[in-house]
Amino acid sequence: MQPHIMALFYGGPDQIIPLQTGLAALAALALMFWNRLLAIFHRLFSPKKTEELASAEVAVPANGDQSREQP
Repeated sequence: MQPHIMALFYGGPDQIIPLQTGLAALAALALMFWNRLLAIFHRLFSPKKTEELASAEVAVPANGDQSREQP
């Protein structure tokens, strides 16, 4: 590559430090609200356990209706 083209890719401290400061601020916000972020994530992406439990309770047969087979 030509030396003058390589000068375009130079990132000195005056350009990198503001980016690092912004990334540090985002990481600090994420760490401050980590429990809330995880709760929201689990609420959005976890399987619906209440629906599965409700359907499982309905599907349980009475004691007299159970078969004698081993699972």
